[in-house]
Amino acid sequence: MALNVRIDPVAHAHLAEVAREQDIPLTEALTRAIEIYRREQLIQQMTADYAAMRADRAAWAEEEADRALWDTTNMDGLEHEPPYPVDENAAPRRRAIRVRQKAKPASAPKRGRARR
Repeated sequence: MALNVRIDPVAHAHLAEVAREQDIPLTEALTRAIEIYRREQLIQQMTADYAAMRADRAAWAEEEADRALWDTTNMDGLEHEPPYPVDENAAPRRRAIRVRQKAKPASAPKRGRARR
């Protein structure tokens, strides 16, 4: 369901520029921008909440005790188990490494005396 929303002409120009650069529809650029903003707000609220909890010594001590309790479950009795199932007959896997190189700009002539 599409809705019409009025936005500032400057904001529209910025949004159109992002959409053009990313080669995506304007609505997709707006959707992505809103999601980024929503996540930023969530992080800011969480940061404020943790700061408030740290300011309260009792609340922070309770948080640290809770974390310490959860830390004891990390291996949960699996200390002697392999981290994943191992197929003894499988050939060793090789990981391909792909390096994406940026195009090098044309080099400018060096200053100073040229070698002959």
